[in-house]
Amino acid sequence: MILEQLSGIHWWYKTASHAAELTAGFYNTSNHDGYTQIATMLQKHGAALNFTCVELRTMDQHENFPEALADPEALVSQVFKAAWDVTIPVASENALPCYIRESYDKILENAKPLNDPEGRRISAFTYLRLSSVLMEEQNFTEFEQFVKRMHGEALSGLPSSSE
Repeated sequence: MILEQLSGIHWWYKTASHAAELTAGFYNTSNHDGYTQIATMLQKHGAALNFTCVELRTMDQHENFPEALADPEALVSQVFKAAWDVTIPVASENALPCYIRESYDKILENAKPLNDPEGRRISAFTYLRLSSVLMEEQNFTEFEQFVKRMHGEALSGLPSSSE
């Protein structure tokens, strides 16, 4: 199966024009769903969708970059729904380095949405940004727990990310 990478252009998503997406060539505005058209085209050609930025939280973007009017959570939701509605497989990856539980929790939330009545799930996840920082003991422990949770292992007694 062909796996097509689609960039997560979440800047200015909270505006009517979605100018960053338009600039990147995606015709997705507040009154035109461009991702359904993309998903339909991928389905026609037997391709799967790979989407990025699944670890990003809108609240963090708003706090750190309020002028960007970003909404990565809404974008991920829109893109995944478009793909799943035409029954194509969805894979994902992180956009930025991940070392903390909150990022891993967001990935898991997107990979296995609890509020999806159809129980749809991503078919694959690629962890990007392997580095020496990830190999530091606390970071690697968080990563190890994330991998186990991604594979469906229930982990009792998880230490909090602040411990």
